[in-house]
Amino acid sequence: EGTAARLRSRMVRALVRSGTLTDPAWREAFLAVPRHAFLPRYFQQRSGRWAAVDTGDEDWLTQIYADRVLVTQLDGDSSRWSVARATGPVTGSPTCSSSMPTIMAVMLEALQVNETHRVLEIGTGTGYNAALLCVRVGSAQVSTVDVDDSLAAPAEQRLASCGFSPT
Repeated sequence: EGTAARLRSRMVRALVRSGTLTDPAWREAFLAVPRHAFLPRYFQQRSGRWAAVDTGDEDWLTQIYADRVLVTQLDGDSSRWSVARATGPVTGSPTCSSSMPTIMAVMLEALQVNETHRVLEIGTGTGYNAALLCVRVGSAQVSTVDVDDSLAAPAEQRLASCGFSPT
């Protein structure tokens, strides 16, 4: 967790320096939520194809705390990652991703939410954004939905493992 915490802190400092993350409550949320817990695996584009990146692979953690989109599903099929891992980079169209931290910070700050608000998130995805919301307003105030059970179930497990229990 030491390396991840340092990388997370560096990411937050960069968001603050750029003027993107200005609200202290959101700054604390971004510092509190381990993005890597929600991205144990993802795809990285290489020569027009998608390579499967897994926990512990070279540069895995550094990429997670970089300000970039990380694709987590192709063609609406969560099994594509396993195929890419077994056979090498695959083709496909991204259908789920974890947004750039900059975009997430902009959207969350624009929400102008406080502890008295209830939040409905449409599109749970990895669960990372829901975790940020839970830190900000409390798990009991957050509901999150996704039409894809192959995304929602793992997100729910990841949220629980980090101590969050949104509806």
